[in-house]
Amino acid sequence: LGDRLPRWRGRPAAEDDGLLWWFLRDRRLDVDKAEQKLQDALRWRQSFRVERLGPELFSREMRARKAYLHHQRDRAGRPV
Repeated sequence: LGDRLPRWRGRPAAEDDGLLWWFLRDRRLDVDKAEQKLQDALRWRQSFRVERLGPELFSREMRARKAYLHHQRDRAGRPV
């Protein structure tokens, strides 16, 4: 599995247990479906270069109040 997946946050996606479990639970522990969904999601992130996105790229939308930053954090402590 590890050699077939794109990288996740700079390291092999197969090394991130939380990521793998999220996709397994989402697909009701169907490994083939979970793998396919994970591959699709990682390829989408790669093609849209999601890792490079940040609030500085959306200054016009922020000024127009079409976008805003939440001050809340998810369970892992990451900003949402």
